[in-house]
Amino acid sequence: VRDENTSDEFRIELKEVFGDGSMHVITKREDAGRDIKLLAEKAAQKVLRSTVSALEIGRYKGHALCTTCTDLNETPLTYFEIGARKFEIGGADNIGITRSLDTVLRLLDDKSKKCEEDIQAWGKNIASVSEELNRPWDHEVKFKALEVELQALETELRQDAPKQDNA
Repeated sequence: VRDENTSDEFRIELKEVFGDGSMHVITKREDAGRDIKLLAEKAAQKVLRSTVSALEIGRYKGHALCTTCTDLNETPLTYFEIGARKFEIGGADNIGITRSLDTVLRLLDDKSKKCEEDIQAWGKNIASVSEELNRPWDHEVKFKALEVELQALETELRQDAPKQDNA
């Protein structure tokens, strides 16, 4: 999706900050960063006053840009939600925010590769653990003999225990 929506010029669709919520296109990074901050604040207020957990504030390179907030004193979290995962947008200033959009999307390939490597590693771990679990225990015969001996000793102790007088 990201690669199908790539161009040389910056272009983002954002909801109207003080309008009816319809989308408009912004082509200047500084303007977009300013609007993202304003929209995030407005969306956070709406989230806190409603039952929704997040609101979409725009779209960038085919991906929804969302905002959520859980506390009035908290900075709103702005993120891309891709495949049920949240990828947080950072940036201290207006241009930094828009650069963060590109960075997050560019790093998706690295994150995907890392996930695939982790899946392969866990698959090997599962195979190794399964093999270990299916291998017979070297001390099983001795353990069973000791269990039998323990039961015999417990039975003998119960027989030798003095009977309590209920008088």
